[in-house]
Amino acid sequence: MKHKIVDLYQLLSNKLKEYEIIDEKIGALTAPGEHYGSVIISVDLKVKSTNNGHEEKTINLVAKLLPANEMLRKCFGARLSVTESSDQVDDTGVLIFENLKTQSFYTHDRLKGYDTEAVKIILKDLARFHATPIALKLLKPKVFQDKIKPCLVRNKGLEQVKEIAEVFHMSIIDGAKDCPELEPYLDRIKSACNRFTDPNFVRPLPSEPWSTISHSDFWTSNSMMLKNSEGKYVQSKILDLQLLTYNSALCDLVFFLFTSVIKEDLEKNFDNFLKIYYDNFIDTVKDFDLDVELFSWDSFKEEFEKVGQNEVYHILVMLKPICTERGIVQNSPQNFVDSDWTRKDLLGPSHRRKIRNTVLAFIERNWI
Repeated sequence: MKHKIVDLYQLLSNKLKEYEIIDEKIGALTAPGEHYGSVIISVDLKVKSTNNGHEEKTINLVAKLLPANEMLRKCFGARLSVTESSDQVDDTGVLIFENLKTQSFYTHDRLKGYDTEAVKIILKDLARFHATPIALKLLKPKVFQDKIKPCLVRNKGLEQVKEIAEVFHMSIIDGAKDCPELEPYLDRIKSACNRFTDPNFVRPLPSEPWSTISHSDFWTSNSMMLKNSEGKYVQSKILDLQLLTYNSALCDLVFFLFTSVIKEDLEKNFDNFLKIYYDNFIDTVKDFDLDVELFSWDSFKEEFEKVGQNEVYHILVMLKPICTERGIVQNSPQNFVDSDWTRKDLLGPSHRRKIRNTVLAFIERNWI
């Protein structure tokens, strides 16, 4: 079935006050499986001025629709439903975003990861993304508590669909078994995975003062990069903020580094990456005249190690969608179904290589 946004003009009326839509073209923006079931489409509008009837222009947008998959449930417009009195999201819910691809931003190869120059820019933006809400929390605690905190809730995820959760879980164990280098560590890997999936496991409360708005899913496909005419990275964008939680800033940092950076670049520049993030975090804190002693380098390193140990399972389980081989999922985005994730043919050499490299890095840091 072709995607359609019900009553599109009503949704965009605040932005298109003096224009009418005379043509719209809607199409798939990403290949099936690239955002593990999310329905992301391009919306190209041709509009005409209602004042003189002559001026016409084209507006390029991106829409993220509520996927049929309940588990996978900037901005020109947004709504929960076409029913204005509703406070529940239904299948007419939609978010309308600017289409960054028309401005030459691009999504990097998730199977390859970012190189050092790209990572430097991304970490600067990520540090500001984290430090600014912390400044609000410290300077205006009541505003943060009343307006921001209620929006930062941990959504239910894989645990809602036990069959799929088990497949994701076993992708770690099976992937490790396929790597001879990991054979000596299989018991440690199983123990770590079982600990995080134990119903009685209690995650530690967010650490203060490091807790902030956490993206909770920040990897290659949730960022975009822009290069200048000389091919140099000049800007990054942080995308897809639907899983925002109140958590340690370093959760996103750990997750990004171990899911989205080329292995050789990460090994060579690991300490430098941490320093780049930290320095830009502190610079942002200084912009708000806050006490930087609250965020000492020693405190940062301690928080990083603690968070790293608690992000192990999150990272390893997410390597399944991140490392799914291209071209295997043939369903169109609107026909993507839960059972697609239970197929074993989705994973191949890319996943085995990433599992091996990531687990060995965790072993070296004594996180497993």
